[in-house]
Amino acid sequence: MFTRLNGKEINLYKFKTMYENNDKILKEFLEKNSQAKEEWQKYRKLKTYDPRVTPIGRFLRKTSLDELPQFINVLKGDMSVVGPRPYIMSEFEEYNIPKEIVNKLLSVKPGVTEL
Repeated sequence: MFTRLNGKEINLYKFKTMYENNDKILKEFLEKNSQAKEEWQKYRKLKTYDPRVTPIGRFLRKTSLDELPQFINVLKGDMSVVGPRPYIMSEFEEYNIPKEIVNKLLSVKPGVTEL
């Protein structure tokens, strides 16, 4: 996963918690489940059940251990412990976020714990 800090791309360390073909799994699940589709459209995440997440991934996420590798980024100086969540550049384009807001969001080190 990549994000930028003042125009510099950084590599974020993370545990892999989803299946390889997670896009296909999500598409099929949303086609069959209208309630989940509404939830996805509203939040861009599935809060109740996400079929893309592996059993080990569920445990890692439930215990927040999936964030542990990001402390390597903190030690490297690419992230802080507290700060805005790391962004994927395509998210800005997908949501049509104005350039000046993108620049403000990327002017702060991303954080492991958010606010």
